[in-house]
Amino acid sequence: MKYLLDTSVWIWSASNPEKLSRRAAAALGEPDAVFGLCAISLWEVAKKVEKGKLQLDRPVLDWIHAALPDSVQVLPITPEIAVASTQLKNFHSDPADQLIVATAQSHGLTLLASDKLIRQGDWVKTIW
Repeated sequence: MKYLLDTSVWIWSASNPEKLSRRAAAALGEPDAVFGLCAISLWEVAKKVEKGKLQLDRPVLDWIHAALPDSVQVLPITPEIAVASTQLKNFHSDPADQLIVATAQSHGLTLLASDKLIRQGDWVKTIW
């Protein structure tokens, strides 16, 4: 495993691949690639649906199961990741983004992310 999917990249890869950048799509298309997904992304999708910010073609739990092929491994939020997420210098206040970046750091993964606030920092290597 060498990539971690940001929540938006995961959603787009499963539902709207045309929204992906060429570089992200190329990384997602690497043969035999295995991708990580921070556990908080599952919650983020459910919250987006709850708040009406994301429309899915099926119930949210069914969508989540369908959007988790064998090539995507959900990575837990360990105590170390939880603490590291609170110690990111000059990071914006989104706790889900903090956990995603800390997960990428902890596992030494490149983060596939469209979020400019994440990409502009030096916390983790990103591709978009």
